[in-house]
Amino acid sequence: MSIELLGYSERCVSNAISEDIHHSANPRQILGEFLSWFKFSCVHPKLSVEDIMIATILVEHGFSDFCDLDLLALIECHSGRTHSFLIEAK
Repeated sequence: MSIELLGYSERCVSNAISEDIHHSANPRQILGEFLSWFKFSCVHPKLSVEDIMIATILVEHGFSDFCDLDLLALIECHSGRTHSFLIEAK
């Protein structure tokens, strides 16, 4: 699995979590644990940690008038499924 970390952050928590995932010995496991903290409002097949092939994490990415996210995680899986997680930390 490869993870690419793009961006910078003035918000230390978002950046620290991203850096921990990026530099961990087992990023797939840490990313899976991080995503397991969230409760999702939509119904979708549970993301299998073993299925994650590529994860791209963008820190404090702005989408103009839409929003300014703290983290955007783009996940590509071996199964061909893709997932995006828009995360606003509070």
